[in-house]
Amino acid sequence: MTEPTPAPPTAYTPPEGAVGPKKVSVGKRVLVIAVSVVAAAGAWIGTQAILTAVNAPRISLPAPAPADPVTYTSSAFGFTVELPGEPQEATQTQELGGGLSATLTTATLESKSGNYIVSSAEFPDEISFDEADLDATLDNSVTGMVGAIPGAKLKSSETIDLDGEPARGGVIEVTGQPDQLFVVAFRDNVQFVLLSSGVSDAGHAAFVDSFAFGD
Repeated sequence: MTEPTPAPPTAYTPPEGAVGPKKVSVGKRVLVIAVSVVAAAGAWIGTQAILTAVNAPRISLPAPAPADPVTYTSSAFGFTVELPGEPQEATQTQELGGGLSATLTTATLESKSGNYIVSSAEFPDEISFDEADLDATLDNSVTGMVGAIPGAKLKSSETIDLDGEPARGGVIEVTGQPDQLFVVAFRDNVQFVLLSSGVSDAGHAAFVDSFAFGD
């Protein structure tokens, strides 16, 4: 399935004489909403591709031989992750209100061994992340992902490590569909989400373990 090409973002131009937005901390309600919105947007793009793939007619064939991994390098942030094929990359802008927006980049792969999504959402400098509130930020992101998927509920969630950064990993249960395995993490002003569906536990673990921030 080919992802639709997003419309080019429109730059925000403040009115003449306007004062720029103040920085807000992660504990403020504005950021809690923003995190959930962008998390939901990332999950929605991935979920649409995954659900379309798993609903397609299937023909019983012998299990395919494992594909040689392809190292995907993010054009936006330089992180790397191994996938069983070359993903399609797309970028869009998510409006946050108040003249602020987040840039969302997704890499999507539908393969015989399962379906994979890697998304990264960059928040503007006006929104700062307070490390003391990281647990709440991660929990809000998971809530946003689950809320974006019709018929979904959170099956499990735990604190894990993504290439040295604290993260949440777990399983989202979707009515009538395979479970979706996820990881969400933050670094600086960027949110990272890894999603897989129709992938074995070992395959998902290898996917997550291969992720590197690239610095």
